[in-house]
Amino acid sequence: MQYQSNLYIYLENAILDPFISIAQEKYPSLTVDEGLDSLKYEIELIKNKTIGLENYISERKLSQSQIDRMKQILDANPKGPVIISCVANVPEAYSYAKQIYDTFKNSNWDIKGINTTQFFSDPHRGLVIKINDPNNIPQHVKTIEKLLSFLDINAKGQHSKKVPVGALEILIGFKN
Repeated sequence: MQYQSNLYIYLENAILDPFISIAQEKYPSLTVDEGLDSLKYEIELIKNKTIGLENYISERKLSQSQIDRMKQILDANPKGPVIISCVANVPEAYSYAKQIYDTFKNSNWDIKGINTTQFFSDPHRGLVIKINDPNNIPQHVKTIEKLLSFLDINAKGQHSKKVPVGALEILIGFKN
């Protein structure tokens, strides 16, 4: 029994020793436990930043099951003219816009695009739904709302006189 206890202490020390050394070097004014707690906190911050970076660089992409469900929603609800646009010179946004465009096209919607746009002031992030007149909302906006709700995508709404009356534009902006 004493052998197991000594082995456990040896292994615990062998695992902790490098961390204790780093903590003592980095935090010489703290106790060993306080130094280890501070080191643990820093490691958690680094892990969280890494997760944030992984999310930032990953591409937005629709799965096949999402595409299939989108097609069901698009086929079963009111249709209308849609313009797909995305930020210029951002391959990730274009690829995502292409998936959305293809899904609408395969559901026989009146679809135009993929237009690219550049921003010289406030660049758009995420998805933006644009219509011409907020007092005359096209009926197929409800279909798009169902679609975005299914995809769990929050979109901003805007009005723009550049969008033809009765149509809506889906703008794929920079990734959030």
